[in-house]
Amino acid sequence: MSAPLSRSQFVENLSRVALDGTLRGELGALARPPGRRPALDLLTRSEWFNSLDHESQEMVADVMRATAYAVLHSVLCVLDGVATVVDGPDKGQLRLVHEATGGTRDLTDPTGQPDLHDLLAEMYRTPS
Repeated sequence: MSAPLSRSQFVENLSRVALDGTLRGELGALARPPGRRPALDLLTRSEWFNSLDHESQEMVADVMRATAYAVLHSVLCVLDGVATVVDGPDKGQLRLVHEATGGTRDLTDPTGQPDLHDLLAEMYRTPS
């Protein structure tokens, strides 16, 4: 029997798949567009990216990483209830539940600490 994911396991897995995995895939496609006939816009971006020096390519990767992080952080803020996707007085509440053979866990339980977006921030916080 497998237990449902904890809040921290969920954020770690989501970060690995959605943030790190997507970033690797997009940077790879930027360097070498996949397929027999890649779309013209991808080819254009690839030519531009490959014309950059290594330092500039790293800067592009850093901007992409920061953008991916910001998007995932914003989504987790919505799941935590500190941001909303509904206008008006009745904003409701989103719930994210992980069901496994060993049980069910509400990952958006408002009593859960810390918040999902704070767990992500802690994962990516660099020592000063």
